[in-house]
Amino acid sequence: MDFYEAPDFDVKVHPKRVSRIERVLNDIGAQRDKANYTQVDFWRRFGITQSAGSRMEQGKPIPIPAQILIALEELGYVSQEQLIEAMRLVEEADGPRRGKPRREEAC
Repeated sequence: MDFYEAPDFDVKVHPKRVSRIERVLNDIGAQRDKANYTQVDFWRRFGITQSAGSRMEQGKPIPIPAQILIALEELGYVSQEQLIEAMRLVEEADGPRRGKPRREEAC
């Protein structure tokens, strides 16, 4: 049996980058305001509704996958355009998602 090469999660990260991401995640509402986004437009890029994003801006925890996407964008590894394209692809993809049944194929 072939095994994949395990990712190295012990890679050291620079403390300044950690504090930068902490600042962004701890005051995400200010980050959104600074970028001049509405809640709808800001949170949709990360697959989060406006109402859930509002709660997160008030202190509710941000889901880890969204934190990762926010960090990737903040560090310049993913552009806003790439996030929007990925979100549109996910929205258009045919597959089961929470609260949305799989589309029936035409006969």
